Amino acid sequence: MTDKLEDELAALRARVAELEARVEARANPPAPPKFEAVASGPTTTELAMSRASLSREAIARTVEAVPDAEVRGILRDGRATQNLRPLAEANARPRPAATGWEAPLSPPPGISLIDRQLDVQDAKDRAERIMQHARMKALEK
Repeated sequence: MTDKLEDELAALRARVAELEARVEARANPPAPPKFEAVASGPTTTELAMSRASLSREAIARTVEAVPDAEVRGILRDGRATQNLRPLAEANARPRPAATGWEAPLSPPPGISLIDRQLDVQDAKDRAERIMQHARMKALEK
């Protein structure tokens, strides 16, 4: 073989080796990184609970500040039964409270003006289409 063919063959072998290396790299991707658990600070929940927790002195001051009558009223409201009033008739349907919006539905103000403007524009568009059609027919003849 000539030197030129041997050089070309060596270049092709190098290219084939490079391509095989690329295929091998794609077939065997690198292992994913391993993340180590790092000791971090307190969680949000832990922070919230630490702020929400009160000292015994703070609780004692709060208990002393709230009068006994207030506490009794809260307890009484919680224990009270709540009765609903029966409807006047057995088949009566509940009605919503009067809100002042009982007027019948109607188009908003100004719609009639818009409708008239649209009618005028539709007439102009229709006339324009008729003229275009007439021009097309005239050109066909």
